[in-house]
Amino acid sequence: MLAAVATLALVLAPSQIGPTGLLVTVALLQIGLITAWSRATGTRGYVGSLVIGAATAVSADTVLALQSAPDLGPLAAVLALAFIAAMLHQLTRSAPRRLATASLAGISTLAIALVALSTFLLLFRVTDGSTVYVATVVTAGGAVVVGHLVDLLLPVPRITPRVPRGLLGLLLSVGTGIAASVTLSKPSGLIDNLGAAIVGAIIGLVSALLAVAASYIAADRLQPSWAHPWLQALLPLAGVAPVCYFLALRVIG
Repeated sequence: MLAAVATLALVLAPSQIGPTGLLVTVALLQIGLITAWSRATGTRGYVGSLVIGAATAVSADTVLALQSAPDLGPLAAVLALAFIAAMLHQLTRSAPRRLATASLAGISTLAIALVALSTFLLLFRVTDGSTVYVATVVTAGGAVVVGHLVDLLLPVPRITPRVPRGLLGLLLSVGTGIAASVTLSKPSGLIDNLGAAIVGAIIGLVSALLAVAASYIAADRLQPSWAHPWLQALLPLAGVAPVCYFLALRVIG
């Protein structure tokens, strides 16, 4: 599955190549999300979404890569510029500008997801690529993979009839997050075990909910598309990245 491959790349690339390997991996995942987004969501203005998405990803990655000290603050400026670009894009679209509001919302959401995905660069830096980094990334990816596998085989009870996702998969995703976090964090006592379990539950739940949301998006499109699997794999990982970052800060103090 794409989510498993993406998780494996996020873990192995920095450990084998270093920060440059992680930067390349994040950039490749962003490219996948950019190219799949409009096709999967039906957002109008495909060329505009590609240009704005690419500019947003490059800006976010460059800002974080050149920082002397890890800081999420500058990403607010990247998001602001991306929103302005999305607004200008709607003004320059050829008439009739159908679904302008939906297009603006779609491109803005893409920009947020791309900036969120770049947070993995900061997560690696603040944890020095230690066990905390590996644990949070594997927890997120494991929750997404297990949820998809369970729902592929047994999507019960259905959250909604039109979407093949079930409550069982959601619960097992959270359970996988807890198990991965406790196992990989190597806690030394009851308090540490409890803390690792809480971190795993939060990351697992957020990842699972975002995966279900991505499945809702795919279900809204009547025609199957190559882009749907990409969206369902990458959107949850992107959305949970900032959560992993903030929880890692709490863990390492």
